[in-house]
Amino acid sequence: IGKWDIGSREQGPLDRGFMEVARSAPSKKPFICLRRDGSEVFRTDLDGDYMAEFVERNKDKPFFLYFSPNAIHSPSGDTPARYQNRSKAKGKRKALAGALIAVDDAVGKLLAMLKKHNLEEDTVVFLAGDNGPNLGEQGSAEPYRGGKGAGTQLEGWVHTPAIVSWPGGIPAGKAYEGLMCTMDFYATAAAIAGKPPPKRCEGKDLLPYLKGKKTGDVHEEL
Repeated sequence: IGKWDIGSREQGPLDRGFMEVARSAPSKKPFICLRRDGSEVFRTDLDGDYMAEFVERNKDKPFFLYFSPNAIHSPSGDTPARYQNRSKAKGKRKALAGALIAVDDAVGKLLAMLKKHNLEEDTVVFLAGDNGPNLGEQGSAEPYRGGKGAGTQLEGWVHTPAIVSWPGGIPAGKAYEGLMCTMDFYATAAAIAGKPPPKRCEGKDLLPYLKGKKTGDVHEEL
């Protein structure tokens, strides 16, 4: 559900193992979609509804859901005023903050549906940024230098926050400061399912670190 930046022909989602896809058609306003009646809808609002509907349909069987929101990705100018006005940010940061709130609401729809069907303890949620902030929209990677487009040698482009939620599976409210990467999500999901990761997967199982059984960096280098 959402963006797909890995190609559109032979590398589309349906060619990479996904069974269904919810994406928007090309448009002059990439973050705005048209409903059947011609009215406009913010893409991330629609994606939140899609996630909730997907869980509703698949609540009685194992599922994998991947959400890559358009909101937060620049440009943020299409972010509806109702989201921007919920932030105290100023200037360009107001639209960016509004986009973040929109994503938060969309993920909230997913979490609410998991709770409705008592799936929280059976579902692992990984939430992470795929790159640092856009400095042109007054994004900030503090305390690190740089950001998206400023050079991958600076941590601000590649060092992003992540949240993992698995009630009953990992302790709540704990912070892990070690070095990890999104490839580890795949290896961790495989470990939870009792399956070995593919040989080509460079990710590592995060569970020992998330449960506090191990400390330090998962990787010495990336």
